[in-house]
Amino acid sequence: MKELIKESVYAGVGFVALAAEKVQTYVEEFNEGLENKTENYREEGRRIVEKLTGEFESRRDEFLNKVATSKDKWVKDVEEKVDELSGKVKESVEDFDEIIDKEVAAARKTK
Repeated sequence: MKELIKESVYAGVGFVALAAEKVQTYVEEFNEGLENKTENYREEGRRIVEKLTGEFESRRDEFLNKVATSKDKWVKDVEEKVDELSGKVKESVEDFDEIIDKEVAAARKTK
């Protein structure tokens, strides 16, 4: 009977040792898988950041080009308007000079 209890205790200790070994194996496999997933997440995060950075730079350049084009068009439009208005002012001054000259000539005749 003593021998049976002794063998049962040894069997229990052996079972616990085997179970502990199995648990240790599962924990190591889990940690290894977790490390792989973590590295995959890091790499995916890097790729996403690089992609977003590239898209941002591309869109920034596109925006700056549109701003430059719009500015150039606006400057050209303003220059055309200034030229147009300058021509009208010149015509008005010439017309005014002509009217003044006629009035002065008429005033001299009546004197």
